[in-house]
Amino acid sequence: MQTEMAISVLALHELEEADVHGVVIPLDDRREASEIAGVGMADGPAIPHEVLQRRTARLLRDMRVEVCVREVTAGVERPLHGAWLVAVAAGGAFVLGFLTHQLGAGKVVNLLSIPLLGLVVWNVVIYILWAVMELRAGWSGDPAARGGHGVMGAWFNRLLLRGAGVRVEAESIAGGSGGSGGPSGAAAVVVLARRGFWEKWLRVMRLRAAVWVELAFHAGAVGLAIGLVVGMYARGVSAEYKAAWESTFLEAPAVSTVLQSTLGPASQVLQHPIPHGQAMQRLNIHDQEKLPPAQRESAAGWIHLYALTALLFIVLPRLALMALMWRRGRRIDAQAPVEPLLAAVHALLVRQAGGQGAAVMVLPFAAEPDPARLADLRLVMRRIWPDTGEVTVHSTLAYGEEDEGVEMLDGPGQGSVPQAPGAAPASRLVLLMSLSATPEREVHGQLVRTLDARSARVRGDDQGMMAVVLDARAFRRQFEALPEAERRLRERRTAWEKIIEGAMEAAFSEDGDFFIWRRVASQR
Repeated sequence: MQTEMAISVLALHELEEADVHGVVIPLDDRREASEIAGVGMADGPAIPHEVLQRRTARLLRDMRVEVCVREVTAGVERPLHGAWLVAVAAGGAFVLGFLTHQLGAGKVVNLLSIPLLGLVVWNVVIYILWAVMELRAGWSGDPAARGGHGVMGAWFNRLLLRGAGVRVEAESIAGGSGGSGGPSGAAAVVVLARRGFWEKWLRVMRLRAAVWVELAFHAGAVGLAIGLVVGMYARGVSAEYKAAWESTFLEAPAVSTVLQSTLGPASQVLQHPIPHGQAMQRLNIHDQEKLPPAQRESAAGWIHLYALTALLFIVLPRLALMALMWRRGRRIDAQAPVEPLLAAVHALLVRQAGGQGAAVMVLPFAAEPDPARLADLRLVMRRIWPDTGEVTVHSTLAYGEEDEGVEMLDGPGQGSVPQAPGAAPASRLVLLMSLSATPEREVHGQLVRTLDARSARVRGDDQGMMAVVLDARAFRRQFEALPEAERRLRERRTAWEKIIEGAMEAAFSEDGDFFIWRRVASQR
């Protein structure tokens, strides 16, 4: 899918995920767009891009939705400028290479100590590692594996956003705020959607940044090699150097093998023979010192060999890799590699449109949930129940009104998200509470027991599909500055655990700041 359309699809998806109450995009409009686009009707293993494009285009006909999508994606058109990094790497490496080597003490070039020898070996190792990484990326089928290279930390994400001039804080979103408590309504939806979109789009930014980093590394290697070569020739012009070798560990045959392996191709091109075997002994520094200066080995031919070797093994391969990286960057710009993300979006739409996904109702109790936490909870629910379809949020059940609230669950409660005409009640129920509350057996335990029975009745078996979720974020923030914060957290969780597991048979799991008890089958 072309990058521009992929951006719209992902931004619209994040808007829908954040807009749990249909403030920006009414639920009826979403269902209508899915039906018109033919969601769920396409066959085959490929992602039906045309379906996603048609659905997105349909929803973007609403000017308000289009404006919100632009707010969510604001800044995505700004490219990452890495040309300066490439120029600095190449220029700095050239200067370093030029200043690195004095050719040899006493105007004698040691054939085994020229920096280019080590640089050639190092570059060959790099080529091997690069090929292995490319093969791994190809086998995994994940383009992100090519762009990783260990620079994917959270600090790098923040650096990328800052470098692109992108902000995801609430105050950066147009539309104002709903008072001192922060954005509300459509503005709050846009804030949440913007955060979610940039969490995903950072994948593409990391890949593009990795391209610039690789270009800089290759440019640096080219600059260093050219600097070394230019430095050798510049010094050779102003002084006469002789060539010899000395080594503590290597004998003449071994030295010949090393130089043949390194300088062999250049030797064939320049027709400059390299002594074989024991013949290399005549170039030993001690044997050379016995000869008159005029008969000693000139370094000119060897400098030519090293210069051509640098061209063949460093400059040309690195320039080829730079061309490959440049093409890869252009391809990322034109067609963002977000296939897994698009596949997940399509799969979710299919479950929702085709009725294949199980409806889940979230029932907040005794505390009004933060919209951001509801968006996070939707993702948690899909990890708990992968076949989760539409997630609706009931109005908050007040403390002391448990009995009346439970009776309203089989129909849309006041303030709940409307259901489609004729839709069955949600077969799965999530009771959402705050860990900050003190658990009471007569209140919280009884509510869990009642809802557990109701969940089993709706499902029609003794297992039910229910989960109790405690949001621990507020509790953590309340005590995070205290040294006993973790102890208090464990104690409060244990207290809740006794109440919940005393009311239903459940399996515990933890997902970020959410503590989750999921109903399991009775062991009878």
